[in-house]
Amino acid sequence: MQFFYLSWPSAVTNSISWYNACNLALVVFARIVAILATMVAASTAVYAQTMVEAPADFPSVKALSLKHNPGLKAAFHHWQSQLEQKQVAGSLPDPKLSFDYFIEEIQTRTGPQEYRLMIAQKLPWFGKLSLASDIAALKAEKAFEDLQVKRNQLALTVAKLWSQGVSTQYQINIAHEELELIKQIERIARVRYRLSKAGHPDLIRVQLKRGQLENKLDALTQKRSALSQELSALTNRNLNPNFSWPAQFSSSNPSINTQSALIDSLEKNPSLKALKLTAAMANKRVEQESLKTRPDITLKYGRMFAGDAINPAMEDSGKDPQFIGIGINVPLWGEKNAGFSARAHQAKLNVEQQIARIESSLLATANNHWSQSESLKRQINRFKTSLIPQAEAALTALLRSYQTGKVTFTDLIDSEKTLLELRRQKIQLEAKHWLTNAEINALIGEAL
Repeated sequence: MQFFYLSWPSAVTNSISWYNACNLALVVFARIVAILATMVAASTAVYAQTMVEAPADFPSVKALSLKHNPGLKAAFHHWQSQLEQKQVAGSLPDPKLSFDYFIEEIQTRTGPQEYRLMIAQKLPWFGKLSLASDIAALKAEKAFEDLQVKRNQLALTVAKLWSQGVSTQYQINIAHEELELIKQIERIARVRYRLSKAGHPDLIRVQLKRGQLENKLDALTQKRSALSQELSALTNRNLNPNFSWPAQFSSSNPSINTQSALIDSLEKNPSLKALKLTAAMANKRVEQESLKTRPDITLKYGRMFAGDAINPAMEDSGKDPQFIGIGINVPLWGEKNAGFSARAHQAKLNVEQQIARIESSLLATANNHWSQSESLKRQINRFKTSLIPQAEAALTALLRSYQTGKVTFTDLIDSEKTLLELRRQKIQLEAKHWLTNAEINALIGEAL
């Protein structure tokens, strides 16, 4: 009994310690879970705050991309740097200050020369600085046109992505309508099957068609989400991936009304303008290279610092003499300078040929886009006024006939396929027409 009495308090104590340790562990675990939950909630709130709703129209999406795209910002800052370079290109070079210390003093009548201080300023030959300033100004103008080229390229990329998104949304809407039609046909097939007016294969085929449509809807929805992510990358914004794309294209007509006016406006093309500025720079560089045979002049001024003469009574003892000088660089190596001039001349000829090539290419592209736009307009009108209304009327008639058993299920499905295919072709033509008009506007440097 004594042994039990002595050991019982120890067991109770151990039990109480284990119980407290468990409680402490549970409290710590609960606090960790609460902290993690708070962190997750905060990060979710931040993500929700940074998520931006995508605009519902192309002009707003294009403006968003032009404002925030990193590549376009880089081109903008390059243009700004060229503008700053323009301010300093025609300036004189910095003067040169030199200091000479005589390890062995030069003894003169007025005292030993100890060290010398001299400043020199280089003066380029007449016309060199003005040419450098002109070339810098042309570089700044070309940087601006390069910015416009990148701006047009980005806008066209966004336009292509937008046309894909609108087409995909239209196909999703068509697929939903097709699914509703298939469900209606399935109900009719079930009724006819119960009335023994239709066979079991008709019901199986319509159910199979319904499953295929549901898979197609999943694929189109995934494609729409991927396009939304690409749009987020172009705009450099966290756009909501589930935003609703419009299912039709807004009116997009070329800013030029006639083909001849389009041809006359090709001079506004940013790529062509950038090349012409490059040609102007090449002409200036030819002049610049020709001036390398002209010498540059360097003006000098200095002072010699002397100590006291051995005889302090000597006149001008310790006086610091001053001096001026002039230096001229001699362009002696004529073969080297001739090589520079020949290189500049060949660069000029190269740019001139590039201009001729791009002018021919722009002319061909403009004519092709204009004729394609006109052809697509006629095709779309034909689909709207003739082909699709006829297919809709045929499907309505066949649907009524199928209810009474006058046509087969195959005839009904074929008619439905024809209508949906015509509608898909129409939206594809509208997308192509919209994008072609955007490319026409980009050719002449107009806003899309």
